[in-house]
Amino acid sequence: MQASCPRTLLKFIELRFCAATPLTYRRNPLRLFSQTGPDKQQLQANQKQSKVLTVPNAISFSRIILTPFIGHFIITKQLAYAVALGTLAGISDSLDGAIARRFPGQQSVVGTYLDPAADKIMVATLVISLTVSDLFPSSLAVLIISRDIVITCVVVRLAYLSLPRPVKLKNLVHARRMPLEMKASNISKFNTTCQLTAIVCSILAPLFSMENFVGLQGLWVVAAASTIASGYGYWKELPEWRRRAIEASKRSISS
Repeated sequence: MQASCPRTLLKFIELRFCAATPLTYRRNPLRLFSQTGPDKQQLQANQKQSKVLTVPNAISFSRIILTPFIGHFIITKQLAYAVALGTLAGISDSLDGAIARRFPGQQSVVGTYLDPAADKIMVATLVISLTVSDLFPSSLAVLIISRDIVITCVVVRLAYLSLPRPVKLKNLVHARRMPLEMKASNISKFNTTCQLTAIVCSILAPLFSMENFVGLQGLWVVAAASTIASGYGYWKELPEWRRRAIEASKRSISS
């Protein structure tokens, strides 16, 4: 009876924990708990890649849902409501990143795409809404949106290059099969902050009759400069990103 206990325990571990793990861990379930080094890092990377339904991703998606409502309130001159929802969206932008950093188990490759995508959708929508309402310079709006369109096209291309060959349709539409993790650079984060600050101040300006305030125009200049600098930073890093995408594709094939 006592001799059968270890075998029973190992069988339970195999059935309970190893069904979704690689074959190596199914053959030896105890390796799942004792593994160190590259194999453990690979397992953690695989788990991170497979996650989609996480709290940060849900928060990022909720920010996308809020965006058209903010744009509607701007166009209809209900700026107080736009400020309230914009503040909520800004808090969510900080919250999802904080949760992902504080709880590594909530990190995911999908999140590295979804979070910046939510930011770009929100920025583009608000910029267009403000420009239509004559509250934002059209030249800056064109610069911001053009940069985001180019970056989006580049990211899509890199994501395609990172997929295992031959590329299958299910890999294109399945979020769990994104092997290349995208991380925003510091200059890109600074640019997003500058853009959102300029947007928020542009929304607030009519409420305080400060549309012609010099400080607001200065924010527009800073936002334009950071947008150009961020675009140059992406262009400079493009060869490295391309190399990493190709390596990710090769790793996916070998695994």
